Amino acid sequence: MSPSPRTFDRPAGALLLVALVATAAFYLHGAGTFWLGDDFANLHRAHADALAGTTGKTLVAMLVGSTSEGASFWRPGIVASFAADHALWGPDPRGAFAQNLVLHLAAGVLIAALARRHAPPGPAGDRAAAAAAGLFLLMPWGAEAVYWVSARSDLWVTFAGLLGLLALGRGGRTASLGLPGATLMGLAFKESAALLPAVAVLVLLATPAHAAPDRRGAVLGIVAAAALVLAYFVGKAMLFGDPLRSYGGARFDPLAALSGWLASIPAWARSGWDGATGAAFVAFAATLLLPTLALFDRDARRCAGVAWLAVGGTLLATSLQTGPWPLNGEGGRLLHTAQAWWALGAAAALAVPSMRGGVAAAMAAVLAMASATLLTDRLGTVHLTQRLLADSAGWVARRPADAPPMLLVLPDHVGPVVALRNGQGGLVLPPIQRRDRLGDMLPSLPGDLEHRHGLLRGGFFATRHGPDAVPVMGCWSWTQDGIVMVPTLSPAAIDNAAQWATAVRRALAAADCAGITAAPTGTRR
Repeated sequence: MSPSPRTFDRPAGALLLVALVATAAFYLHGAGTFWLGDDFANLHRAHADALAGTTGKTLVAMLVGSTSEGASFWRPGIVASFAADHALWGPDPRGAFAQNLVLHLAAGVLIAALARRHAPPGPAGDRAAAAAAGLFLLMPWGAEAVYWVSARSDLWVTFAGLLGLLALGRGGRTASLGLPGATLMGLAFKESAALLPAVAVLVLLATPAHAAPDRRGAVLGIVAAAALVLAYFVGKAMLFGDPLRSYGGARFDPLAALSGWLASIPAWARSGWDGATGAAFVAFAATLLLPTLALFDRDARRCAGVAWLAVGGTLLATSLQTGPWPLNGEGGRLLHTAQAWWALGAAAALAVPSMRGGVAAAMAAVLAMASATLLTDRLGTVHLTQRLLADSAGWVARRPADAPPMLLVLPDHVGPVVALRNGQGGLVLPPIQRRDRLGDMLPSLPGDLEHRHGLLRGGFFATRHGPDAVPVMGCWSWTQDGIVMVPTLSPAAIDNAAQWATAVRRALAAADCAGITAAPTGTRR
């Protein structure tokens, strides 16, 4: 039998509303105005499927194959979501971005509901739940999951996990059906949802008496969810051979992955926010003390402890899958679900009465201000990156049809913000462009130039421009704030790919090209 509902405290409701509106304002100010990262490739695939009438066929194929070439991803949900975006919004990124933002805001509401259920009844528990949701919403580490459309897999896993835990708390049929349903939803987007049954066990054990659900329904839900996870890994083993591998390459090596991840964290942290990184991590470390303020309250101590076990388990599982994190600071999307569990731990401490609760609230206020500052800094870099790509796409669209072929070099990332990582080819294809320009223009990341040498020597532009065509070269320059032409170095004149690529990078560096030199800071953001 589920606990009887109670009225939500009005100041707590106002606090939650302010947090939701503030978060939306942060992200909507200039965000979502252009695509980032792998979105070009996903967008072109959705467009091509729609034209050919093969959307359904592609979605079925994702049920028995990898979502990404060269990887072992079973993520049909992300392909379906991009197909839906294309059907609803076409090439306009704002509609797709809206889905990400709504998922993030919805996760904040679910955190408030879940934290309130486990907090002591009364205004203090309601306000702690609202404050924890606000901290989650403004936390800058998981911002990448919102502004990079392809990172919505992490958003869906977070949303599904919180939804499943709420269903667990209802007990009965809701728990027995809702938790496995949420688990299946999360698994369709990313393998990290496999942790949900284990988190559900911890939550069930730590649920205080006033919020305890019907155990039979809850246990049935956990067993069913665990069975789904087992079936998921069996299916991955049948499809890809190694059930624990997602990113291709060598077979799963947990010790190497964990040690590599631990070794990469300091450099990853330093690169994330330039000089502000140290202060950000100090603020985050300070919040680790919040649960200790609840040491004399058994229920709060259990709730906080469970939340931190979930955070640790999520980070451990993530590190085993990814290995070392990028040295440029990219990868914050991987922390989105961990942030949700962290927020639930913070709520347990914020609900503690008397002086200890006041200290926790003050620490939370300081953290909220630090988070807002860092989020503003990160979104400034996002806006700069989106402008860079929008200007580049517009320049490609305006280029005359009879212009000579061109090698256009654009950045993999701008600081910690993904720019064109795996999707650069989609920048010159429909629906971003009205017509296919790939036969006239070859996009490249700076790190892919050796491979481009072979393509150009092999006659990439020969079909449209003849076998003797020599491509001109261009890039997006920080100094010129737009596309500039770079002295052409014919690949036919230098046989060695590495030597040619090195010479091209020198020419790009002299033009202050994005991806070759560091992104500008300060007012240019």
